[in-house]
Amino acid sequence: MTPIGYELYQRVNLKTNQTLFNLLSFLGSLIFVLTIGLGLMLVPQGDLNSINFLLLIYIFIGLGLYVLFHEAIHVWMMKVFSKEKITVGFNWRHAFAGMKDAYFTRSQYALIALAPSIILGACVALAMMIFYDNLGIYAFLLFILAQNFAGSTGDYYVVYLLTQIQGPLLVQDDGLIMSYYILSNKTAK
Repeated sequence: MTPIGYELYQRVNLKTNQTLFNLLSFLGSLIFVLTIGLGLMLVPQGDLNSINFLLLIYIFIGLGLYVLFHEAIHVWMMKVFSKEKITVGFNWRHAFAGMKDAYFTRSQYALIALAPSIILGACVALAMMIFYDNLGIYAFLLFILAQNFAGSTGDYYVVYLLTQIQGPLLVQDDGLIMSYYILSNKTAK
């Protein structure tokens, strides 16, 4: 349903637009690799015995928990701005959160989209500084930080779109389909 006084400007459908989804997935993978590469250039001196199979298990568990925290922050931010019903979903390619019946302003939606990257990124970066002397913990946190930036690629993209649309704007996000609404010509006169 279109909000009163607005008209649909653009719709981003990650369910059906496989080209865009694949491009964002590629960019996310590139961001992941670049973050790991940068982190390895800053790697502390440490005991290589702390890098073992158990650490790999912790990294995979940590990456899974990161996805849950990321989506929980989206949910929390959406609830700050709307009391509508939230849809949260997971499939083998991605996780998502959305509110089919809510409309967010440009600034609200930018905050909703960027909050996980900012909050989790700051927490992990701080932890990396605190545990810099422990190579095992540093490696674990490096993978989480890389996932933080890579896993937010879609969020960065939808915020980029916000910067490309002029004038008053409302955004509806059902989790995989983002609809951008601008003031209708009839309303703007």
